[in-house]
Amino acid sequence: MSQFVEMATGHVSNRSQVVNITNLNQYVFNEPTEVYHSWYTFDEQLKTHIDNVGTIQGFNGVYSVENIILDYDKKELTDEELYQAVRWLVAEDMINNIGIHTEDITIWYSGNGFHIELPNIFGFTPSTSLPSVVKETLQAIFPECDNIYDGARLIRMGGSYNTKTGRYKIPFTVDDFLSTPMVGIITMAEHSPELVQNFLTNQRRKVTPYLEHLVKQPSIVPEAQTVRSQFRIDPNSVVTCMQTALANPPVVGERNETMMRIASWMRRCGMPQTTVIETLTKWSGLQREAQSCVEKIFENGYEYGCKDGIMSKWCKPNFIYFKH
Repeated sequence: MSQFVEMATGHVSNRSQVVNITNLNQYVFNEPTEVYHSWYTFDEQLKTHIDNVGTIQGFNGVYSVENIILDYDKKELTDEELYQAVRWLVAEDMINNIGIHTEDITIWYSGNGFHIELPNIFGFTPSTSLPSVVKETLQAIFPECDNIYDGARLIRMGGSYNTKTGRYKIPFTVDDFLSTPMVGIITMAEHSPELVQNFLTNQRRKVTPYLEHLVKQPSIVPEAQTVRSQFRIDPNSVVTCMQTALANPPVVGERNETMMRIASWMRRCGMPQTTVIETLTKWSGLQREAQSCVEKIFENGYEYGCKDGIMSKWCKPNFIYFKH
């Protein structure tokens, strides 16, 4: 059965193009071009859905895994720190600890971070709920890698151009990666990669899964019973400043500072770190900045009081301690 991917060319927003996976090679351009494809592959249902809806959002068909792609983002690391981190991940964690075969690992330098590509060694089977299984499994095994496993995710295409850094996404075998210093990798990525075509052709190979025992199924949370009770106090009278800030769009010049204070408030209320990140990502529209702010708050335990300049400007008279 033919498999398809969603493509985006020129810019990540120019998506909703459905392409047969066997035709991917034609999207590797010599001229500097941004190209992305979906993390998952699909059958003909994807084209039908996008033709009708115009977007992959709301797709409830079957997802498949052709190749597994892990994303190790640079974040605040230096180039050398990034290289050493990925070097440890590949040589020690993947090969020595987990037992992944060296020939099954391809390391791509994306122009900024690294993508580690594997065939389907876990034996993920096509299903409508596959993204949940993939996320549960890969986050447990590779917690240092970014969570990019939702069903609508796009990933940078091998050989494509990264306009932010002026570099191409280029591939390495494990031996080549371990023997090439970071400065050499960056230099190679600044030129059009002739080797990418061969890698794209050879990479989509089938292997017999050998890590099926590591696959995790998502937990089924029993439906909670609703318990009705009466609030003893008005919940809107507690920390009114942060409730108000969260209900309004970010103020120019104060976004990051406000995010830190909202994160501190939510942490003190017992909210899980992932929930705080999701909330601030939705509020700000900036996933990386939200994650960075929340990680700082949870690591260092920053707390802010009523006299803080940002919090005080949002305070309201109905706050239970306003009179003080």
